[in-house]
Amino acid sequence: MLEGALKSWIVYFLGQYVESQTVNVSAKLWQSSERLKLENLTLRSSVVPSWLPFRLKTGFIGLFEADLPISAIFGSASAKIKFQDVLLVLEPLKHDEEELQDEISALVDLKMSKLEQDLQDRWNGPQVPEYTVPHESEGYFGTDGWIGRTMTKLIDNLQVDIRNLHIRVEGV
Repeated sequence: MLEGALKSWIVYFLGQYVESQTVNVSAKLWQSSERLKLENLTLRSSVVPSWLPFRLKTGFIGLFEADLPISAIFGSASAKIKFQDVLLVLEPLKHDEEELQDEISALVDLKMSKLEQDLQDRWNGPQVPEYTVPHESEGYFGTDGWIGRTMTKLIDNLQVDIRNLHIRVEGV
C-alpha cells in the first residue's frame, strides 16, 4: 500500500525524466534510514534539451540513490543524491530542407518582432510594469513562509554525486 503511494510520488517528480514503468520501490525503504534506492532506470528523450543539436537514442541510470534524512530539513545534516552508471547515447538531429526553411522563417519572424518592439520602445518609451507583490512571496507556501524557508535550507545542504557518466554520440 505504501509502495504504491511512494511510487506515484516519485513518478510525479521524476516522471518527465524517467519512464514510469521502470520505477520499482520496495518496502525496504521504510526499514532503512530514509534512503531511497532506484536501480536500472530508463531515461526519456526529454532529458536532452531541445536547443541541443542531438536527440536521445537511449539513456539509462544504473543507480539513483537519495539520502534525505529528517535532520537535513532543519539544516543540521546534508541531503545526498547519487547518480551512478549513467549512460546517454545521442545521435545528431537530421533536418531535411523543409524543416530547415521552417526554422529559418521562425527565426526571421522572431527577429522582426523584436525589431518592431524595439522601435516601439524607442518611439513611446519602454513599458514600465506596475509594481505588485509577487504571489510566491505571500503566505505559508511562499519564499517567506515556513515551507519556502525549509526548501531553501534543504537545497542549500544538497550534495549531488555523479559517478561513471558515459555520453556517446553515434552517427557523426
